[in-house]
Amino acid sequence: MTTEEQARVLRMVADGKITAEQGAALLDALQPEPVTAASTPHVIEASAVPVRAPAVPAPARTLVIHITEDGEPRVNVRIPLGLARTATKFIPRQAHDYLERYEIDLNDLLAGIGNSVHGPLIEIQDDEDNTVRIAVE
Repeated sequence: MTTEEQARVLRMVADGKITAEQGAALLDALQPEPVTAASTPHVIEASAVPVRAPAVPAPARTLVIHITEDGEPRVNVRIPLGLARTATKFIPRQAHDYLERYEIDLNDLLAGIGNSVHGPLIEIQDDEDNTVRIAVE
């Protein structure tokens, strides 16, 4: 068995595609037949390849506000989520004005989201080609 084959099996386990038991069975099946000491002067043991834990997405960190009016971009704000939670005054007044027009209270919205929230929070599109998108990325 090559190191590449071992690594491939271990990646499958780390990615959750197969269980650890299935991975062990595959690694055992890929092992070459034992070589007797008489046929070779040195026996080389395969070193264990460390298994990495599956990647955990980093907590969401940025509040994104995109507003278009009549198809034209009006607001495009990206602000660190922690800063937006503690000081909404850093969000431009123009963004607040547009959000008020759609009756969106940013303080209430931010208070209601946890650290595990990731992705769109609000997406609004009306018949006049106006859009509001608030997301956490």
